[in-house]
Amino acid sequence: YTRLPLRAKEIVNKTVWELSQNSAGLAIYFKTNSSTITISYTYTNQLSLWHMPATGVSGISLLTQTKEGNWGTIQSTFQFQSSKKKVIYKFNDNRKSFNTFKLYLPLYNSIQKLEIIVDDQSQFEWIEKDYSLPIVIYGTSIVQGCCSSTPISAWSNMANNYLNIPILNFGFSGNGKLEESVIK
Repeated sequence: YTRLPLRAKEIVNKTVWELSQNSAGLAIYFKTNSSTITISYTYTNQLSLWHMPATGVSGISLLTQTKEGNWGTIQSTFQFQSSKKKVIYKFNDNRKSFNTFKLYLPLYNSIQKLEIIVDDQSQFEWIEKDYSLPIVIYGTSIVQGCCSSTPISAWSNMANNYLNIPILNFGFSGNGKLEESVIK
């Protein structure tokens, strides 16, 4: 759940590498007919920052696709278990049809273990990666998602929803310096 491949570790500066381990802009797509979806994960960094809430730093956003092809949010409850470095979100989608979902991962945290739990007897399938040419967005904290209240409110994720094409978020807080190593 990282933004740069392992081969970049020896090429980019240490700060860029550490920030690339945050899952900002990454999304997981799947289909299910479950009316309840529970997503839990363990994280490695701080739960929140002095200028940004836990829902922005460590939260997730789950969207479902409407019949018209638009993306809408789903009602949820959440728990932050800071002593265990664990986050749990429970989403309730009362429709029983086989829906497409998009899960946006945390903007300023790194995921160690992620679980997606659906109702017993429900169907579940992963959606294959979209291999069309992406838009690459490179910059600093605003690109990464700084001060967003949730992942869905980061502007690169909003652009992904509106344009419905892959977007690569190469926002590295305070480190969008057009370094040749990052471009490579």
